[in-house]
Amino acid sequence: PLHTARLGSLQIARPDRTSFAGAQPLALLGEEWWTLWDLQVDRYEAAPGELIGIHAVWGGVGIVTERRDVRLSLEGVDAETEAQFDFQLSPEFPVGRWQPGEALRDQYVFRLPASIPGGAYSWRVNLRDPEGTTVGNFLSGISLKVSDPVRSFSAPDGTVLLNVSLGDTAVLYGYLLNTRRVTVGDKLALTLVWKARTEIPESYRVFIHLIDESGRLRAQSDGEPAGWSRPTSGWLPEEYVSDFHSLNIPDDIEKGSYSLRAGIYHPHTGERMAAAVFPDGSVLITDITVIRD
Repeated sequence: PLHTARLGSLQIARPDRTSFAGAQPLALLGEEWWTLWDLQVDRYEAAPGELIGIHAVWGGVGIVTERRDVRLSLEGVDAETEAQFDFQLSPEFPVGRWQPGEALRDQYVFRLPASIPGGAYSWRVNLRDPEGTTVGNFLSGISLKVSDPVRSFSAPDGTVLLNVSLGDTAVLYGYLLNTRRVTVGDKLALTLVWKARTEIPESYRVFIHLIDESGRLRAQSDGEPAGWSRPTSGWLPEEYVSDFHSLNIPDDIEKGSYSLRAGIYHPHTGERMAAAVFPDGSVLITDITVIRD
């Protein structure tokens, strides 16, 4: 028999007609007088590869009959466009249902490209028809400072070579380690040296695992590279990225030999980037000896 359960209630409401009543719009765009009521950016400073979120409130003076697209452009001090991001305007609410006086809220989430130069930029909002023709635009006056990271295109001195390719995207080039003999309760200071092969559209996480001889996980460190300051989405091809990790050796761990392993995985699916010699994506860095005082 078919069983059902009540999960909750859902209220369906008409688009907002009151929040901006009597307000002055930011801009009227195009011959159809599309109204941009509000524009909010979630940050004013970011690094290449980081996420940006923009909230916009749109309305139409007349009956809306044709879909419109939004292009968000970053312009430098010379008014040259350095990056642009395209979205469909209010894709969840068909244009044929828009009525005069209604305000619809849109949200755009995207990553800055890895190659964007550091500097000061301004946001321009472009309204476009389905053929890609701009029908109106608005220079918002909202600024964004892009902080260009310190990049290196050579490996740090003293790097112990591994040169393990993980997929077609990145290479675990090598590492630096403070010691291979550590006391219970102390810390291992490990720097992984990554080399990007291509630009990476998403931000992956790095894991460090300390594994005992029976295969059990005894200590770990997870996060975006370099203490969350160098997301993989901000790496440039052929760039070397130094990724420091401090691994705590727990007090209850037994003395003996352990393997130190590392890899990279997608934060939403948990899927690891595999290597030919490490198909599970867990790359052997080196062996560690744990001692007790």
